[in-house]
Amino acid sequence: MTSVQTVIDLYYYRWLSLTLFPDWQFWATNLAPMRFVTAGFIYLWLFGLAFTLLWALGLYDVSRINAVRASASEAAALRLQLNPHFMVNALGAITSLIGTGRLREAEEVTSRLTDFLRQSLTSDPTALISLEEELATAEAYLRIEQVRSGDRLDVEITMPDALTDAAVPNFILQPLVENAVKYGVIPARAPVRITIDCGRDGEQLRISVINRRIGEDAAHDPPTMNVTSRGVGLDNIRKRLALAYGADAGLATEPLAEGYRAEIWLPFAPLENVFQP
Repeated sequence: MTSVQTVIDLYYYRWLSLTLFPDWQFWATNLAPMRFVTAGFIYLWLFGLAFTLLWALGLYDVSRINAVRASASEAAALRLQLNPHFMVNALGAITSLIGTGRLREAEEVTSRLTDFLRQSLTSDPTALISLEEELATAEAYLRIEQVRSGDRLDVEITMPDALTDAAVPNFILQPLVENAVKYGVIPARAPVRITIDCGRDGEQLRISVINRRIGEDAAHDPPTMNVTSRGVGLDNIRKRLALAYGADAGLATEPLAEGYRAEIWLPFAPLENVFQP
């Protein structure tokens, strides 16, 4: 290929010098063997450089595609780790209701669990969904726990209308509401209010999950357990946020006087403006 290109170019320049550019004849008509060798070496070097660059770009594209696939697979694995934990809690609630003769409530919880699982099995674990959908899923779980806990659990969810279509990772709140129930509601004697509060701070979307003991007996309950380093839930949230947003998102936790608070922050973007491969 290099030899062919060399011959074509040298004779092409010779033709140009003889027909259109007489000033070129001094060098263009000199077709000595060394001229072919020199030109051939230059073309060989250029072709080699071009093929090397194309090969490197191909490797880069393959590496980038593999990195994206690995990130998606890891996000899916982290997301799917949460379902068994939820199932244990939900089935435990149903068993408890049946054991105490609360059959109507058990039927209600079963129906809610069916709806929850239908949504879970048909949704893409790596996809972004609207904040409104994510809150509906979290509320479904909390309503199941509310049936089991009765008056001991109060649920409050606040979200401005402007944030309903904000894009969030699927099931990103599930570990937080599970921890709020497990460490905030179950061990408490006093009633507990779980609040999910959503807001926007500049270009950041912030979602807080707070469990706080309320009522006269709140001060007599032991402090809420510090769950920052317990279980896979919080660690999974941090990993999923890091995979999706890098350093632009995160999770912070802090104990409160009579409860606990966990807050997620991530870039705000309407779901319709987010590209999802």
